[in-house]
Amino acid sequence: MKHIYTLIFYFFFVSVFSAQVTISLPTVSVKAGENVIVYSRLTTKDSLSALQFTLKWDPAVLQYVSADSLSLPLTSGLDNFGTRDIDSGLLRFLWTTPNKPFATTIDSLKLFRLVFKANSVTAKSALAVVDVPVRFKAVNAGLADLAVKHIDGQISVMKPDATNDLLHSDNFKLYSVFPNPFNSRITVPYYIGTAGTLRLEIFSVVGEKVFSEVKRCVIGYEKEYISLEGAPSGTYIIRACHDSNCLIQKILKE
Repeated sequence: MKHIYTLIFYFFFVSVFSAQVTISLPTVSVKAGENVIVYSRLTTKDSLSALQFTLKWDPAVLQYVSADSLSLPLTSGLDNFGTRDIDSGLLRFLWTTPNKPFATTIDSLKLFRLVFKANSVTAKSALAVVDVPVRFKAVNAGLADLAVKHIDGQISVMKPDATNDLLHSDNFKLYSVFPNPFNSRITVPYYIGTAGTLRLEIFSVVGEKVFSEVKRCVIGYEKEYISLEGAPSGTYIIRACHDSNCLIQKILKE
């Protein structure tokens, strides 16, 4: 009987805590006067029939340019966005298809693409999911509410002549790796303008390779998560190569 109760509790725990939608936004850097492309990501294990929320940023730092829906069915351009609040730094998103629920086997996918122009120099703007004027809400195929979790991001605007925070070559941009300094894990944000191969390598200051990965990549903003747990403290060099274009950055492990 004890085992039966344990199993019941386990399945209840899994069903309750897996029944959620996560909306995540990136942390990136951009030079003043340039456009920056960011992608919101959707993570869920449930079928969705409705999703809504409000995105907020600082309009003094970022000028809204455009928004495009990407993944959800029956979406096109701005049909799912209420844009009359963009001067206040608010973008409302609303999607509903009760007769055609959306399901995916991908853990995390691009929900929509946003383009901003950076106005200010040496300024930062949060990218946050907020519940006004449209509260965040998700509904599954059975029309039951799902828990909504959001991971907010940030856009940092640098001087036009800055070279350390945004490295780029043609269609390949390497943004600031963060956190830096770091303890065990780093996030490597980058933007690729043409599909191809990405090679990530990390070297110690004496040239020892401590990490290497090669992957096919698609067009857009992406992030790679790398663990250097167990590596000794010190300075490392990360090299990111998109086809024949290679960019490097220094990182410090505490």
